[in-house]
Amino acid sequence: MEANPKTSLPGPIPQLLNKLLHRPPLSFLSYGIFWSFFLIVLSPLAGAVLTLITAYKTVRYIILLPFGLEDGEKIKAVASSEGDAIELAVLITGCDSGFGYDLALGLASKGFVVFAGCLRKESWEQFAGINKIKPLQMDITDDTEVADAEAQVRKWFENDKGRRFFHALVNNAGIGSSGRIDWIKLEAYRSIMEVNYFSMIRVTQTFLPIMKSQRISRSYNDARIINITSAAGLIAMDGGSLYAGSKFAAEAFSTCLRHECEAFGVHVATVNPSFHTSNLTGQMGPHIIRLLDTLRPEVKEEYGEEYFQQYYNNQVEMPQKVMWDGSNVRDEIIRCIELKVPPPQVVIGLDARFMIL
Repeated sequence: MEANPKTSLPGPIPQLLNKLLHRPPLSFLSYGIFWSFFLIVLSPLAGAVLTLITAYKTVRYIILLPFGLEDGEKIKAVASSEGDAIELAVLITGCDSGFGYDLALGLASKGFVVFAGCLRKESWEQFAGINKIKPLQMDITDDTEVADAEAQVRKWFENDKGRRFFHALVNNAGIGSSGRIDWIKLEAYRSIMEVNYFSMIRVTQTFLPIMKSQRISRSYNDARIINITSAAGLIAMDGGSLYAGSKFAAEAFSTCLRHECEAFGVHVATVNPSFHTSNLTGQMGPHIIRLLDTLRPEVKEEYGEEYFQQYYNNQVEMPQKVMWDGSNVRDEIIRCIELKVPPPQVVIGLDARFMIL
């Protein structure tokens, strides 16, 4: 391969056409004609195809319902392979509370071995007496702690190689924050990107080699990575530059990862919940109050007390009225872990599924 391959540009006619299509009137004429054709001609065809697909899925669901396969083939946490029982492990980050904690308990009850990554060691106590859950000290922003967690997972399956496999990685840990762009220091953007984006990459890069080696050796072919992003990773709104920015980045990373892992048979799914009950959503009110208290006097004067009250209502009180049960998120993640072929993306919440998106 050449270090500096020769650039091959389109010919003069395509170059001229590209330039003209960016200038009025051809810019708006071409745009209008293209989308008019799409909406008038192709959209009805797409609607007809979607109707047929929905009818097929409905019939298939009814036929497979008596066999327990209506949602697709599922993987058992403890299964039999050529006469020997095998165990499947799942590593979850952010198990101190919230979705991670609930998910760890739910998967353990189904027989999965759960490596529960916790930021604080005192969080281990909540898993005491649950044999299937193995808590780990795992600050996802710390290279050493992530590497130590990987070593413990690798040691677990190498102690009984051929019967133990690494089934799933769930990148769940994250932090949330909000505020208008001119209220927030640059350091806050760096901090949230470190946790929600760079640490997702760090953990994935650390554990992906295990999954690839299982596939290459043909010892296990159903590994997957589940990245918990957010509906905020699909749509950005006022006050969301901090959180949505990190989640858009995580969403893009997950899409690229999905394409790159396809050759190794490693599934990649994103889970995009809207507002659901969790420690993260419960902290929105106190966070915004602290943020407003730290604003400079001139900024407070620019916006005025009435605006701050309206902002608090929009960011805290209104979401509370459409706050869904957090168990829905847990159940959908479990579904992604159990299905032999998980969906590439799961959007959770009526607002996200049918209104926002």
